[in-house]
Amino acid sequence: MDLEPGLLRVVQHLGLHAVLLVTASTLPHCRLVAPCTRHVDHKRETLAGIPRGGMLSADCYVVAPASADYVAKLATGIADNQALTQVSDAIGTLGVTVVVFPLVNAAHVRHPAWESHIESLQKGDLERVHGPEVWPLYEPREGPTARELPWGMILDAVDRVALRS
Repeated sequence: MDLEPGLLRVVQHLGLHAVLLVTASTLPHCRLVAPCTRHVDHKRETLAGIPRGGMLSADCYVVAPASADYVAKLATGIADNQALTQVSDAIGTLGVTVVVFPLVNAAHVRHPAWESHIESLQKGDLERVHGPEVWPLYEPREGPTARELPWGMILDAVDRVALRS
């Protein structure tokens, strides 16, 4: 997955310091297209430059895309790697906002636990980017194989959060 060139550049243009947090399993699939600080989470190791249990300094975290597994762990407070811990801690931190774009399919949304996960996250006052106009849901293995992520709508959510602050 290539990170949208405009995403990091727009974030930086807004005067924000961009930090890319990726898990070790995601790293081989990412190509960085704009300058930013990059931290890689290798399970059970510290993120580069961050002591275990330490927090990055950020006003806003954008989790895009977030897998169903990531959403479930975030909603239930399971922080089994440092990338997830950073966002979990941010949800409870005053003055820090979190924007999440769940990249899920129709089966994930029908799962009996999904609704409670979303309700839990809404209590954390995060901004969720979702809906048929954002990301139409398909049955597993039935959707288009290549879809551009809705970076414009994700950035709109960041703007909405910034206006509330």
